[in-house]
Amino acid sequence: LVNLCLKPARVTTLLLAELPYRAETIGFGFEEFVADAIIALSYEEYRGLTRRVLEVRKCRWCPLPRMGYEFVIGDGGVRLYISYAGSLKGSFRLEERLSTGLRELDEMLGGGIPRGAVVLIAGPSGTGKTLLALLMAIAEARRGGRPLYVSFEESVEQIEYVAKNMGLEGGVKAVSLSPRLFTPGSLYYCAVKMLEDCKPTLVVVDGISALERQFGEEAVELVRSVTMWAKARGITYVLTSVSDVLEGETTGISTVADVVIALGFEREHGRLRRILTVMKARGIKHDTRLRELVIEEEIKLR
Repeated sequence: LVNLCLKPARVTTLLLAELPYRAETIGFGFEEFVADAIIALSYEEYRGLTRRVLEVRKCRWCPLPRMGYEFVIGDGGVRLYISYAGSLKGSFRLEERLSTGLRELDEMLGGGIPRGAVVLIAGPSGTGKTLLALLMAIAEARRGGRPLYVSFEESVEQIEYVAKNMGLEGGVKAVSLSPRLFTPGSLYYCAVKMLEDCKPTLVVVDGISALERQFGEEAVELVRSVTMWAKARGITYVLTSVSDVLEGETTGISTVADVVIALGFEREHGRLRRILTVMKARGIKHDTRLRELVIEEEIKLR
């Protein structure tokens, strides 16, 4: 039927066949020899969750840059999780700077964060990463922007309580997600849909280390894909990580970032001081001195 009738008539034909779980033979076994292309759909267990996989097993006369893709079935139909790594678009804008909410840090960055940049705030627990990220989000709200604050470590109620306790309330939409409920592809779909719906001008993702614990090496590719999607649309992206980069601890996510702000502790006269420096700022003349981060009634650097 296919070779004698449909192909001569130049009719595109879709054949649907059952592929039982763990079976190798498609349908009756002859379909794969007749077809010019074979797309196999399956599912697999991923850390206790179900992950759907689309596999391109055959495609005559076409190069196949990649064989398997995770896919998600949602409100918009079927979406493939395809990395942005092969198609980088967008750039930060040096001519438009955003205040971090901390005057001294703006000065260290030569006038603030470039619009559309990816910013990594890295340091051990307790060094002030969440506070600094909240400052940036609230500064964006106060200048009329639409900040979105996503936490993988804390509840919305706790984020709002911390902001209120520090006198940093105002205009920030907060969302809390548990990475344990997602596969990399489903979290990518969730993140992109959230960005499409909320249309933020600045996004804070607090707790990237939770993604690294959950997804391992796949976390870097996931973060890269989401941030590149955002950068192509001019969205400023702020990430926090518990990596102690001041002490030489490495994180693959630092390669994604345009700006890296490092936090740490320094012992002095029997007490710990919080310290901050700008370790990286692409295309920007910046101050690399170690400064003390003082968190009192007024948050400042000295």
